[in-house]
Amino acid sequence: MPCLAVLFAFFLPRVTLIVLWLMGVLNGVWQTMLWPILGFFLMPYTTVAYGLAHAYGNGLHGIWLAVLIVGVVMDFSSNGGAAHSARGKK
Repeated sequence: MPCLAVLFAFFLPRVTLIVLWLMGVLNGVWQTMLWPILGFFLMPYTTVAYGLAHAYGNGLHGIWLAVLIVGVVMDFSSNGGAAHSARGKK
């Protein structure tokens, strides 16, 4: 299940967050609802990676740390790519 969730999150991170939340996988990962809501809108890849690391990996160790780093890079690249394309359409 974790590998399938990571592959699905690669293409649809916000849908993956909702599905994992509805399935109960992300219950107890965050203390408040503030961080998952902010992550849903601002950094969805990182939020999915962090949630899966704590749900399946018991924290950020080994491969789950690498998944989190890839999530951060994907968030920054997707946000930077959107900004770059918006500037080019003047």
